[in-house]
Amino acid sequence: MAVFPVTHLIVVIFFLDQAAWAFSSTVALKQSVSEQKTSDIGFVCPRHRLPYTYPRFSVCSSFKQVVGKSAITMADCTKGFEIFILSGQSNMSGRGGMQTIVAKDGSTSRKWDGIVPAECAAEPGSILRLNKNLEWEEAHEPTHIDIDTSKACGVGPGLVFAASLLRARKYKVKPTGPQIGLVPCAIGGTSIVQWEKGRVLYNHMIQRTKAALEKGGTLKALLWYQGESDAVEKSLADHYEQRLVTFFNHVRTDLNNHNLPIIQVAINWPAAPHPEYVNKVRSAQRAALDHVKHLHLVDALGLPLLSDHIHLTTEAQTELGLMLLEKYISTGEGKD
Repeated sequence: MAVFPVTHLIVVIFFLDQAAWAFSSTVALKQSVSEQKTSDIGFVCPRHRLPYTYPRFSVCSSFKQVVGKSAITMADCTKGFEIFILSGQSNMSGRGGMQTIVAKDGSTSRKWDGIVPAECAAEPGSILRLNKNLEWEEAHEPTHIDIDTSKACGVGPGLVFAASLLRARKYKVKPTGPQIGLVPCAIGGTSIVQWEKGRVLYNHMIQRTKAALEKGGTLKALLWYQGESDAVEKSLADHYEQRLVTFFNHVRTDLNNHNLPIIQVAINWPAAPHPEYVNKVRSAQRAALDHVKHLHLVDALGLPLLSDHIHLTTEAQTELGLMLLEKYISTGEGKD
């Protein structure tokens, strides 16, 4: 009877394992390609599978992050690591791609369609997001999935903004590792009163931003989209300008950054029950520019909306992300 050496058995097992892994990778690749879907505006978007297991990152020290069979070496890059706050209400949190699902019993729920705009594409590890546990992880859509948890989240403007910013940069030597950190803080359905200094949402945003800065990097801007909830009552709309200006000043003071660039989005709600209040809020958003230095505005008016006539579609969120980027760069705030 022939004796099969143990060493030969180990080699056989190794090659069988590698072949199995290669086969599964090929199948997964074919599935990912077959699941690509063309959105209603023409670009091809990969349909991601949720939930994910996202790698955590530390931007303060060199380390090796293993993802599947690949090892990514991340060098210390705190000097060039740029941090952006994403805050406001649902259209900053993101509702792009939300669909209404009807159950057999007639009940309905909202679910994201899983389509990620091609404009979100970036080098792995180059864009991070601060998760609910105050840890940096690979940025992904929905950016607010563990922050704005009362309702389902979809695509927002933040990741399009960040990825497009990296593509817009012209480097002599292309940097590696984390370059942009997003700090999602937006909560749907909130009024400016709920963002007053000392209240839960405000404290949460300041705490998260400080935690991000403690890990290394430079705070570059606040991207702010809020106001629909203040366009439902006359008293809220009448006091919006004062409260908005006060909010911006408090944020800068508490972050010890008195020239922090802020880019706000003028609201878009054509089907509002009280259009006069919407106009009042929009006027207040423009008037705030006269009272707050380094405050800028982009207008969401005219961007496509979902069937609820208040939340931006994926197409609109993609356009908004590019609008925010254009404003950030054109005003000189985005100089690298």
